[in-house]
Amino acid sequence: MKKLIIGIDPGATTAISAIDFDSHFVGAVSRKEFSRDDIIYEIARLGDPIVITTDKKKVPSLVRHIASAFGSKIISPRKDMTTAEKKALAMGYEGHLENVHEKDALAAALSSFNQIRQKVRRIDKILNEKALNNLKEDVLTLVFKNGFKISEAVAFLSGEEKRMALATKAKRVIRQIVVVPRRMQALEKELKQAKQANKILEDRLNKLKMQNDELRAVVKKTGIKRGGSKKVAQLRKQLNTMRRKYEEDKKTYEREREELLQAYEPVIVLKDLSKAELMMAGKIEGKILFVEKLRGNGNYLEQRAPRLIISPDSGHLKVTIPVVKNVKGFREKIKKIGGTFFVSRLDIKNLMEKHLKTWFQDWIKSYKGRMDE
Repeated sequence: MKKLIIGIDPGATTAISAIDFDSHFVGAVSRKEFSRDDIIYEIARLGDPIVITTDKKKVPSLVRHIASAFGSKIISPRKDMTTAEKKALAMGYEGHLENVHEKDALAAALSSFNQIRQKVRRIDKILNEKALNNLKEDVLTLVFKNGFKISEAVAFLSGEEKRMALATKAKRVIRQIVVVPRRMQALEKELKQAKQANKILEDRLNKLKMQNDELRAVVKKTGIKRGGSKKVAQLRKQLNTMRRKYEEDKKTYEREREELLQAYEPVIVLKDLSKAELMMAGKIEGKILFVEKLRGNGNYLEQRAPRLIISPDSGHLKVTIPVVKNVKGFREKIKKIGGTFFVSRLDIKNLMEKHLKTWFQDWIKSYKGRMDE
């Protein structure tokens, strides 16, 4: 599959334009109400997006979502591109483009290519010297998509110093994280108790209001004085105090939950990868899946774009998504906190250190097999 640089121009009319790593034009598509799923489909139809880019310094959320779906590197300009800059870059391509939106998307892709041109030339030079030009697209993937150094990628793919390259990469991309989930569970319990106490007070207040209304009616008819208003005022004061405590606890819970999520990774647990199971799982784009059985709809799975699949099963799944299989005892490390499954980033780190070499070897074999088909 051809490696691409994709420029995206979001808006009422959204456009995508694609070039390869020799800056040759590959294709462009634009339309109104261009949904995210349709954009992903059109990009996948053109090729494998290694780099995704925009003409804005601040990357739009749509561009970030699309890049996340493919695991692509995002490149943005140092400042917003001017109309004159985009016109100059897209000059000569007018016959391929239908509107200004496709031109802006193409200009963004060409601008990003100019930023990485020297690195691409170094890749070409090294591969030419080693007579390994057939590895160029794989090297581009590892360098720009997976963060390898050029020397590491060439060494890994050519069989030179595989262990050294993998060890270096593992140390560079994985950090040590210590996780303590008990605080989050305690906060959830406190919140639940606060909600229950708040409900009890509200019920008591409503009951006293009704009694107070009845007493007021009696006083109005008979002139007898009662103390109902004072009791209601006391209950209202207690209720306001509990509400403030509840809001404080809620803010503390949300802050602690955010801190916990930095040390924990959400994971979606599935029986298999059937279309029905995937649809029931909801949004899985960019997520980690733990799957009991490696069987299901590979094409539909590719469209849903999870980030990683972990399974104790040894079955074969023909997808480009990273799959770590034959993982025993990992299910016991997944914890359910507040209705969501989580796994320690430390456990993910240990898993990847153990399986990284096999993962990339299987990925390279699968990729080369698809190229040969």
